[in-house]
Amino acid sequence: MTQEAKRVKLSGRSLNGASNNVQFTENSATKSIGYWDQDKTKIVRSTNTLIIHYNFADQEKPMNRSEADKRDVGNIMSTFKSLGHVCQTSDPKEKVLDLIGSENELRAKFQLEKGQTPELFIVFIMTHGNKNGKLTTHHDEEFNVYEVCEKLKTNPVLKNALKLLFVSACRGNILDEVTQEEHDTPIILIEDAVYSKKLDTEKPDNVNATRVTTDPNCENFVIMFSCVEGTYSLRSEGTYLVNSICDCFKELDKDVDLEEFLTRIMGYQHDPKQRAKGYTSTPEVKIMKRSRTLTIVKQCAEKKYNDFSYNWMSDAKSHLLTRKAHVFAASNEIYQSVSDELNKHFQFEPKRWKTLEELKDSVSHESGDFDGCVLICVVAELVENENREVCAKINGEKIELKSILGISIGPTTANWVGKPKICVFLNTNTVFQSCSIDIHQNYNETKLSISGTIHAGLLSIILPQANAVETFMETLNDFNSQKKIERATFQQFFFSLLQASETNGKIPPMIVTTLQKTLRMRFPPPIITECFTKTTDGNKKPCTISDLESFISINIKKLKLEFAGASSRGAEVEVDEKKSSILRQNATPFPTKAKKVSKTEEEISEEAVDTVHVVSADVGSGKSELAKYLTFFAQSTREATCVDLMTIMYQFGSRFNWEKQQNSLSAFVQECGEHIKQELHNGSNGVLIIDAIDSLLEDLRKNVLETVRELAENKVPMWIFTRPKCKDELLSHLYGICSVSVIEIDPLSKEKQTEFLQQWGFKRVQIDQFLDKIKQQEAEDLISKVGYLAKLSTFPDLAKNLETVNIYNLSAHIVDTAIRSYLNKQKPDLESSKRIEVFDKIKNELAHEACNYFLSTQIRKQNSIQQGKKALHDLFFRYPAVEVNGTLAAYLFVREMERDLDEKLETLKDDAKKASLERMVNFQREILTVF
Repeated sequence: MTQEAKRVKLSGRSLNGASNNVQFTENSATKSIGYWDQDKTKIVRSTNTLIIHYNFADQEKPMNRSEADKRDVGNIMSTFKSLGHVCQTSDPKEKVLDLIGSENELRAKFQLEKGQTPELFIVFIMTHGNKNGKLTTHHDEEFNVYEVCEKLKTNPVLKNALKLLFVSACRGNILDEVTQEEHDTPIILIEDAVYSKKLDTEKPDNVNATRVTTDPNCENFVIMFSCVEGTYSLRSEGTYLVNSICDCFKELDKDVDLEEFLTRIMGYQHDPKQRAKGYTSTPEVKIMKRSRTLTIVKQCAEKKYNDFSYNWMSDAKSHLLTRKAHVFAASNEIYQSVSDELNKHFQFEPKRWKTLEELKDSVSHESGDFDGCVLICVVAELVENENREVCAKINGEKIELKSILGISIGPTTANWVGKPKICVFLNTNTVFQSCSIDIHQNYNETKLSISGTIHAGLLSIILPQANAVETFMETLNDFNSQKKIERATFQQFFFSLLQASETNGKIPPMIVTTLQKTLRMRFPPPIITECFTKTTDGNKKPCTISDLESFISINIKKLKLEFAGASSRGAEVEVDEKKSSILRQNATPFPTKAKKVSKTEEEISEEAVDTVHVVSADVGSGKSELAKYLTFFAQSTREATCVDLMTIMYQFGSRFNWEKQQNSLSAFVQECGEHIKQELHNGSNGVLIIDAIDSLLEDLRKNVLETVRELAENKVPMWIFTRPKCKDELLSHLYGICSVSVIEIDPLSKEKQTEFLQQWGFKRVQIDQFLDKIKQQEAEDLISKVGYLAKLSTFPDLAKNLETVNIYNLSAHIVDTAIRSYLNKQKPDLESSKRIEVFDKIKNELAHEACNYFLSTQIRKQNSIQQGKKALHDLFFRYPAVEVNGTLAAYLFVREMERDLDEKLETLKDDAKKASLERMVNFQREILTVF
């Protein structure tokens, strides 16, 4: 008897399903499920679906799964019957295997004429099961998932078909509980069940939950299990898996690739409704290389606003923006090349480990509370063992990949529950230079935890070919050069890797995942502030980052209501063709002005929602990072376009045809995209985010402001980011057009300063000492802004030598780091010698501005600037890397006027400025005394 037969019913849920009669459903009006290779002309012309199910109707509960089985079959029929032939069978094992393995029988079953083959073949299996792929029939027989795969891959009629296999059956007796979350209803006990929260950390029963085998070792295969190896599969009014597949398909609100569709299905199975009692099933997907890509077309006209992307926030809405990378590589050269790319593209903090034991300990126990993601990369020779499991061969020993993957899930660790765990295994023939691998875990709910099962969140790829490292690097650089990173997910990136890989011996390339959220490659910026002041019509009130996210959501909701209202009013709407084409030619127009009608109180309230938000903040406040973050947020639920005017000015100012931009944003965005070799998203029903509008020269800025005014008249949701000097000019252009809210970034409180430094690994005692010292030396402006604080956190040995920390050195570090960051972003291709020259030039200009700040004397010599370089020079000066006032101005002044300091101090009339300079002089002399 299987483990499934031993359990009791779960609060009205059986654990896992119509009649034994074979039935054929003919479809009178077939439609296509989607298209191939992202080409809508290459429609999927033939889709066949086979349901293999056993209801155990003659058994007692819980073995009897008739009710759930009947629901499942009906659900699949109603969902897939319009796509092609749907057949079902409950025949004995041998007849079923003969059916799927025989060309003639399969042709007869699906009425395929000679020469006709399905392009997509979907198989559902719903029955009882157990460990190691075992499945049972109600004919008292056992068969295996492996046998099904072997028959499918050898049937000639399915040779070129994409084969999707969905298996809803138990794979063991572990009940997958939801950890780090309280539940009002206690779990109803299951006879002989092993509870995931009680797994032994030393010898866990779920050691095979992360097992990777070479099955089915065939291209054009995707297998989705309802649960991971060793755990229960659940049912309630049908099985969790089938319900999730059908609901996901019916509610598909846009065209999605197969990878996202499968991820969404896993998301549905982790829906709060499915885990309300404190447990669920964690589905697992294995994806093999495919000859072509599949896009599934949308089925639902109304957008559901389901959030299927990872949002980098804990359940308590705390941001989790740091990330770790652990690399185990055969050589220093391989480690350096891989880690450099991980850091450059994703801001991972890579560490190299010489033994797997070190890596295990680090992944399991040393993650920071604020980490939102972990990546494990193992570069070693990949081989197969006698159980068809994939192993890493290190120092002559075969280490199963499951023992490496297992370090990132419970009960080995509680740190990564609910968070993405990316695992990359790259084959190499390089010999290792050093290996060793060898009571209950506490799952505590905190403000930084995410609830979930211990098995969810894994996304793994195995590349077995000899040049795996090169393939990984080339594909990553390709994604970067084509700007795919901006919008792609890791699931899509892994699929591209899969398509570029090759089978090596008995090991096929594959993706194995339990990650139920799409994980975008462009991570949110790791530095954002949290506290703001919003001013609307003279009324000020504090707000948080969550409030800003809500404001964007309100913008989107309002826009959607206006579309609906315009549609319902029909002839009452007067369409202004000129204004409706501002965002994009030939696109659905923005809602335009209707004839005046009497307005209800609700309509007036709706109109009061802000159309434009102006974010005004000084340099160092994290303004641009906030713009990136809000773009990231908006794009996760709706279309959004972010235009960084400073980047465009720096890199393309001399070539950009700014005259186009007077009246048309569509031309503006199009040309921006052409210059930066990226198709900027410019949807007609999204949010427009403009950064650094103050970086434009006056005449160019006026052109863009006119465009902004036109858009505001058309009620386009906009967020405009600027430094304070341009705020009034921007507001004057919007005056009388719409309601405008001004959002200012507040100085960091001590609590936020402490929290931020904790994210970067500093201990509380160190932080308190550091902040107190800064305050004593009257340099609090160095820590009041998140950008400056981030730069201070990288000061060499800051935590080790607090007693010797000097304000002059800290100021120099902030200025130098800011300029380097500035150059890396705006002029990444500058040669080393030229970079040094431009660096010195910018720093000298900042010093001149500091002199102006203290002496009110213009000493900058514009005549010395070569005419050809004037535009770049003016832009650097007009949009400085740091704000020249306070402590930083004092540092720059003292550095510039070192020889004439005494004379200059005597002439200074402002007592506060004079005192700040005298303090800085003393800080400088402390350094000279030490040396």
